[in-house]
Amino acid sequence: MLCYTSHRPSSSIPWIKLRFSWEWSILPLFHLGLGISGFLLIIFQLSLNISRFCDQIKVLTQEIVLLCRQAETLQKR
Repeated sequence: MLCYTSHRPSSSIPWIKLRFSWEWSILPLFHLGLGISGFLLIIFQLSLNISRFCDQIKVLTQEIVLLCRQAETLQKR
């Protein structure tokens, strides 16, 4: 929980001091950090899977092209 306290030093300029209540704020921030890092890991894994899938599609299209060429050479004989 964040608490704002107004503190006036000897000069006439008001200063705002931020006080941190550790017992209430660390646990939600920790959970938020875990959630964000987990989300980033899931996105990273999905991008790896998508790139692998694209690589497999490229290999399959190359194999199809080779098979079509072989079929054309067999038809010409």
